[in-house]
Amino acid sequence: MKTKETTTAKKVGIKQIFTKITSFQTILKIGLLILAISFIGMAFLTAYAFIQLKNVSEKKNNLVINEATDNNDVKGIVQAHSARKDDKDDDEDDFKLKLKPFRKYFFNVGMRNDYRLQECQGSQFKQTFPDVDYAFFGYNILKGYPLAVGHDPGFTYPIFDVDYSKGKQSADCKYSIPEGLVVVADVSCVTSFSSTTVQNKYEFSKSLSVSASVSGGGWGVSFSASAGYKESSSQMSTGESVFIISTAKCTYYFSKFITEKPPRFSEAFLSWVDKLKRTDAREIYFDFFETYGTHFPTYTTFGSRFTYEHKMSSKSFQSKREKGVNVAVEASYSGLFSVGGGFNMDSSQQEAASDFSKSVETKTITVGAPPPSNGDAMTWASTVKDSPVPMEYKLLSIENLFSEHYMKYLKIDYEKIAGNIKRFKLDYCKYLRDLGEIDSCDNLTPGIMLTRTRLFGHYKSRALSTFGECIDLCLQNIKCEAVTFCKTCSEYERTCYMYKNINGHTVSGAGSDDWESAVFLLK
Repeated sequence: MKTKETTTAKKVGIKQIFTKITSFQTILKIGLLILAISFIGMAFLTAYAFIQLKNVSEKKNNLVINEATDNNDVKGIVQAHSARKDDKDDDEDDFKLKLKPFRKYFFNVGMRNDYRLQECQGSQFKQTFPDVDYAFFGYNILKGYPLAVGHDPGFTYPIFDVDYSKGKQSADCKYSIPEGLVVVADVSCVTSFSSTTVQNKYEFSKSLSVSASVSGGGWGVSFSASAGYKESSSQMSTGESVFIISTAKCTYYFSKFITEKPPRFSEAFLSWVDKLKRTDAREIYFDFFETYGTHFPTYTTFGSRFTYEHKMSSKSFQSKREKGVNVAVEASYSGLFSVGGGFNMDSSQQEAASDFSKSVETKTITVGAPPPSNGDAMTWASTVKDSPVPMEYKLLSIENLFSEHYMKYLKIDYEKIAGNIKRFKLDYCKYLRDLGEIDSCDNLTPGIMLTRTRLFGHYKSRALSTFGECIDLCLQNIKCEAVTFCKTCSEYERTCYMYKNINGHTVSGAGSDDWESAVFLLK
């Protein structure tokens, strides 16, 4: 019996030993497999690192070439490169082929131009600047209104294509940049308000031009076909109301049109160009102005604008002015107080803001994100980036597109089209007037213009260059009610003479071909 048990125990022991040996062999095989994989991985990483170091070395060499290219020294580099070969022309072509991919990946746009700071070859997702499409639109200066609630109705349809195919990007590699534009982040928010007093249509149109600056006239009165302009200006024309416009701004970025290398025209715009080249009919050109506007933006600031449009009775305005109160300053205090900035104001400023708010009717106009309730500029900046909109723009008259610079590759008589646009500018304004959309196409004046007239009895004078500057100076001065200016005098003799108390008959006048004057009855 014992012998049988002993035999059984031996069998069990041998079996356990055999099992352990088998397990050890399995573990050994797994270990060897892991070790082999590790060696293969290390070899792969070593090869990859060697390739990357080689690429970096090549890029450093290319940087030297690129810097010389930027300094207009390509010719010398090509000659040095071609010295190693017999055919100079072939070498030059080879060099350009080698240089081309470098330009493709390292084309940077922005304030910073240091290629060593960033390598922008990564395929990672690039952001685009929100709502940059507006920079490619046309603009109708007669129907536009920068103080509109929502988007400016002056923007029409795209004149240019938005093209990201070339891979342009900002210098920090964060943003994709469309062809034909320079786009730069420019975050700046100020919750304090700047205020302007508006007493007539001339001053109103001028205040709007701060947001939409125009180059190229002849179209008539800017903004005069818009509903907002007509509503406010009709109240001014009665002489019963004065408007004070207070504005706070928060900028997110700006775009500049590259005139030397503009974006491509859109297909829809080119179809209109083809239509214009076949006709001299006014009606077709009027339809073109309706579709693409009278101007196009060359500089656009994107962000938010918060505006209070205060309406005060002329009687209250005159009363405050006689007491020496600066109504525009009071309006700025009121605006700051209303957005939560009152804690930074002293008691007299708070009292001025309170007195002002009691004497006006106020309309709030928000373009983009409004200021936060706590009046903090940093908080405002963080919200503006989500929905920036055009808040200020510089506009160029649309006939400038029909020139050799923009259309030399098109087989059209662009000079004829440009001439027709210039010829039909004022006719388009009259067309809108006949439709009842505009009251008048006559240029606005700040008061009564007296040509060939010189006034006497001035109380103040200042050396200025133009009659327009003289008018602006008087409009900014509370006491000034009239000006006179010598338009033919030499540059060093040109002086603006200002007059007050017109109704008191302290001012006299006489005819003179060399002088012109202006009288502001509403002041």
